[in-house]
Amino acid sequence: MINKNSPAFFRLMLCILSASALFGCSKDRNNEANRDASLVVRVSGLEDYVVANTKINLQAKHESRPPVTTNSPMNNLLGVKHSLSDDGKEHEIQLLKDFDVDFEIVKTHPASAGTDHTQKGDDAPRLSAQRSLIARQPLDGGVRYRLLIYRENETEPIVNTEATGSTFPDVGIASGFNYTWVAVSTNETTSSPNVSNNVVAAADIANKDFLYASGTLFTQTGQNYLNIVFKRYTSQIQLTVDSRGMFGNIAANSTISFVINGGETLSETADFNVRDSSFSNFQPVALSSNNMTNTDPALRVGTIYTVRPRAVAAGSLQLRLNPLLLTLDDGSTRTFADNSISFGSGFSPVRGSSYAISARLIESGIRVGSSPVRWARSNLTYAATAAEGFRYRFRPHPVNYIFDPNVDLWNFGTSMPNIPFDGVDPCQQVYPAGTWRLPSYIEVASDLGPPSSIQGYNLPGTGGLGIVANWDRSTSQPANSAYPDMDQVRLAFYGFRTTNGILQQQPTMSGTQLNGQGHYSSYNYDDQTNANTNTTVRRPVYLRMNYAGPNLSGSTNNLSNFSRALGGLNPDTSSVLNEGRSIRCVRFN
Repeated sequence: MINKNSPAFFRLMLCILSASALFGCSKDRNNEANRDASLVVRVSGLEDYVVANTKINLQAKHESRPPVTTNSPMNNLLGVKHSLSDDGKEHEIQLLKDFDVDFEIVKTHPASAGTDHTQKGDDAPRLSAQRSLIARQPLDGGVRYRLLIYRENETEPIVNTEATGSTFPDVGIASGFNYTWVAVSTNETTSSPNVSNNVVAAADIANKDFLYASGTLFTQTGQNYLNIVFKRYTSQIQLTVDSRGMFGNIAANSTISFVINGGETLSETADFNVRDSSFSNFQPVALSSNNMTNTDPALRVGTIYTVRPRAVAAGSLQLRLNPLLLTLDDGSTRTFADNSISFGSGFSPVRGSSYAISARLIESGIRVGSSPVRWARSNLTYAATAAEGFRYRFRPHPVNYIFDPNVDLWNFGTSMPNIPFDGVDPCQQVYPAGTWRLPSYIEVASDLGPPSSIQGYNLPGTGGLGIVANWDRSTSQPANSAYPDMDQVRLAFYGFRTTNGILQQQPTMSGTQLNGQGHYSSYNYDDQTNANTNTTVRRPVYLRMNYAGPNLSGSTNNLSNFSRALGGLNPDTSSVLNEGRSIRCVRFN
C-alpha cells in the first residue's frame, strides 16, 4: 500500500543504491591498483622447425647416368653404389664449365603446423591451434624480447617491459581480472622491437627473425604463472655456398651473393599490429649485393627473412660469383671468373617455415672422347689432420706437388692408404660423399684409350725424374683457364708400393734409358684359384702404364716406347692385396 510518505521512501532507496554503485566502482578501481597478484613469467623457448615430409619438385639438370657394367664375372668392390640423391634430400645437379653445382634444398615447417597447413601458400600464418609440446628450442640466454599486458577490452598496456633470458622479472598486477598479453622479439641480443600504439614498425623487423606469442589469463590472489613459447612470423630462406668439394677455402676477396633475376626481392617487411597479429604497409627490404658471411673458411652463409612469402619462380633465383677465389691446400689460389648460376626449380615459401638452399660446388671432371665418364683432375690423397668427412681430397695439381707414398699410394679397397682390405671405395668418401667412385677396369683400359702424349718433368721437392701420360679432353667440353696444366686427364708415373713398403718402378735413368711405371687402381678384383694347391688369391685389377726409352725432355706424341696393360687379370699374377697404387676417381655427373 502506497501512502503519502512513499516519495520520500523512494528517494531514500535511490540514494542508497547510488551510493552502493559508487562504492562498488571505487572498490573496482582500488582493486586494479592493489597489485595483490604477482605474475611469474617464463620463456620456454621457440617453437623449433621440423623437417617437412613432402617432396619439393626440383628439375633435375644433369646428364643421363648410364649403368656401370664390367662385362665380366669379376667381383666389384663397390657392391651397391649410392649417389647424392640417396640421402633423402632434394638435389639439382648442374654441370658447368668452371665447376659443377649440387643445389640441395631442405624444407622445414613449425612443429605445430602439419604438412597440410604449410602447403596452402597464402599469406596467413597456417599454424595449428593446438600448442606443440615438443620440438621447442631454448632462446639463447642473451636474446631480448618485449612483454606487453593489457586489461580486458583496453588498448593501452599496463605493462610494457623488455627482458633478457628465460626468466622475466615478477610483474605485480591486480587479482580477479582478465588480461591479454603479447610478447615480441627479433631473436637478437642487442634489442627487442619497440611497440608504439600497439604497432611494431616495419623497419624494426626488416630481414629479421621476428617472433611473436600471445594469450589471455585470469589472475588470482597470490602467484600466477605465464609460460611463453614464441612462434616465427616470418619465412626464412637460408642460402649457403660450400666450396669443400673444390678442396679449397673461399678467399676473403671473393664476391658471392644470391639474387632474384628481374629485380624482384626475396625479403619484405611490414608494420605489425600486436593486438590482432596482422601485417600492413608491406615494403621491400634493400639487401646488400653481398649479404653473406663466413661461418667456416669454405662456407659462405646468408639468411633472408620475409614477412610476406612469395613464390620463387623456376630459374629466377641466381647464385652470383663475381669472382670466386679459392685458397687450395698448397696455398695457391684458383680463380674463377664471373659466374651467374640459376637455381632451375621453383618453390613457394610459407610463413613460419624455413627453406635451406645449399650450393655445393664440386670440382669439375674431364671427359675423354665420347665417353660420359668424368675423370678427376688429380689423384686422390688422404689428409689425416683434416676434419672428419673431409680427409679424402684431390691434390691441387696432377704433377706439381710433393709426392708422399704414405698418403698417395692406396692399398686396394681400403678406407686409409696403408691398412688391410676393408671393402671401402675411398673415392666414394670424397666430399660430397657418393659423388665420386673408383673406375671400372674397362674405364681405365678402354674408355681412356691411348694417351695423346707423354711428358717428362722434374718432381717438385726432390728434382727427380717424372713421367706423365696425357689424354686430351673431349672436343665437346669447353676449355677451362681456371685449371692451368690441368685441362687434360694427366696420370703421373709413381710406380707402386710393395706389401713390405718398398717403392718399385718409379722413373729412373739407366744410362741413357728412362724407365718407369704408373699403376692406377680399378674397383675390380679377380679371385684366382690355383687348381694344384686349391688356394685362392685375391688380385686387384689395375692399369699398368710402362715407359722404357730415351729421356723425355718435354712432351711428345711418339708413343713407341709407351705401353699399357691390365694387371691382376687372369692369367696375370702381378698384384696382391696390400700393395699401394695411385687412384684417379671418376663420376658420371
